[in-house]
Amino acid sequence: MTETQLLRARINELVAQLGNDMPQQKLARALMAKACDVALNEVGAMGAISMAEQATNLLAGRCTEERIRNYLQIKL
Repeated sequence: MTETQLLRARINELVAQLGNDMPQQKLARALMAKACDVALNEVGAMGAISMAEQATNLLAGRCTEERIRNYLQIKL
């Protein structure tokens, strides 16, 4: 299993714990908003933008396996 697949699996496990009370798109927006809120408080606006971009790049497969592992260790 690749690091990207591991990331997706971890995300899916966390989301599954939330249940099926909300449509996926609505849940995704809520989780993204929460992630941005946390990032804004922790690292400011530029850090939040960077975090969202990094997550997108990771899930799109545009990062090395090492970078994905580092992201998981630091961010999740």
